Amino acid sequence: MATTTPNDWRDSLPPGVATYAKLIDKDWDEFPVFDTITCTAKQVNGFLLHHIVFYRNRYYTDVQLWEYFREDFVGWTANTWALGNANIIQDFRDFLRRNRVYIAKNSNPITSNI
Repeated sequence: MATTTPNDWRDSLPPGVATYAKLIDKDWDEFPVFDTITCTAKQVNGFLLHHIVFYRNRYYTDVQLWEYFREDFVGWTANTWALGNANIIQDFRDFLRRNRVYIAKNSNPITSNI
């Protein structure tokens, strides 16, 4: 009888995150220090996905979610956001909206509204 062992870090990704496995690093949820100047696209994507999962698991909504978001994304610039995958950024924006954080709906790029 063969046993399966998770040889690949992708095998343990949570639902929703696994969709983006090719766009993140295996350390997608570990951020001892996140440098917005030297970060890579995979790190930005992982950071966004990590925070969706983190905020969801803690049931943050409304003002509390807004406050944590502002603290966690201090230092993010248009250049940092530009590294992110458009679909992951849209998922992040939609997560914030679903949880009662106001994000403008207009013709501006998502990153200028977040």
